[in-house]
Amino acid sequence: MPMQLTVGAPDVATVTTAIAEPIHTEQLAGAAAQAISSAEPAAPVAPTLETSVQGIFVASSQRVLHLALDQLPPDSFNRMLPLPGAEQFRRLTAAAVLPAEGTVLAVSDAGKVYKFPAESHVGEPVCCRFADVAYVEQRERIILFTAAPPHHGDVQAVVLTSNGLVKRLALGDLIPATARGRTITAAGETITAIGYAHSDDEVIIVTYNGYAIRFRAAEIPTQGANAAGVCGVQLHTGDAAIALMVVQQQTHTADLLVVTEQGKAKRTALAQYVTQARGGFGLYTSSVGGLIGAFVAEAADEVLLLTVQGSVARIAVAAVPQQGRSTAGSALLARRTDETLFGALVIEYTNEL
Repeated sequence: MPMQLTVGAPDVATVTTAIAEPIHTEQLAGAAAQAISSAEPAAPVAPTLETSVQGIFVASSQRVLHLALDQLPPDSFNRMLPLPGAEQFRRLTAAAVLPAEGTVLAVSDAGKVYKFPAESHVGEPVCCRFADVAYVEQRERIILFTAAPPHHGDVQAVVLTSNGLVKRLALGDLIPATARGRTITAAGETITAIGYAHSDDEVIIVTYNGYAIRFRAAEIPTQGANAAGVCGVQLHTGDAAIALMVVQQQTHTADLLVVTEQGKAKRTALAQYVTQARGGFGLYTSSVGGLIGAFVAEAADEVLLLTVQGSVARIAVAAVPQQGRSTAGSALLARRTDETLFGALVIEYTNEL
């Protein structure tokens, strides 16, 4: 009676073939070779997406909540759901997805930076009053989170203020030595973003009204903590700088993704943003303006949309349409009319085979 021979080899699908009985060793080897040669190539193994993120930090004035990614609602993809722990927040004032490495810092609307104690973000969900862990003034609000990388090479902090001023700051001048914090900008300036760049990197600044300018980080002077900075982008009346991104030399496949307060989003190839001189008006990156978020993202990444009321939704970057610079973008998802978008964050992933 016929027998079934099942064979496989690297990069080919397992195949079963019928052979006559009895069969000698030489015939068995020949049958196996013939089966393998006629087999279809095996389907490629899908890469595993991994991320190096220590969690999501959100703040409401001086109350701070830290969540691990697995604490997000599991069914929050493409729909708005309450952010766990944020029900006690009246109104969000800051939010960030921070990398696993680095010193967590909170920035206030007074231009001061405070170190977030390590014991407060050890991986478990934490909600605390910031005044309990730092000597923050009662009138101060937390408006920004950042994670300063370990000291290495020529990396420096790039500090952006809402009126378009920018400066580089040594990491030693950024991280405060005590719980009393440290002022890192001139009086009256509001910090809107902090990035970390080497001298051979480039930066992109995006404004609320939909302009973007790209220039070399080396054009930004290194200044002291109390300096205001120099002009990074010229602003039209009523405009403000809202985001700063660092573009490294090896970044080739990423897009600039922007999100509007109306919930529209799009991504545009970085190649469409030519490198200019620091201090210009930049190029249009949105035909409607009203931007609340902008970041450099790969197709494998995710976007988190947050509302002022404390709801969250997760969107795959691959689902965001690719469009040209001077376009409006497309609506990402439906939401209640009483929900106001606060900001957009990105979760960066890497492909691991």
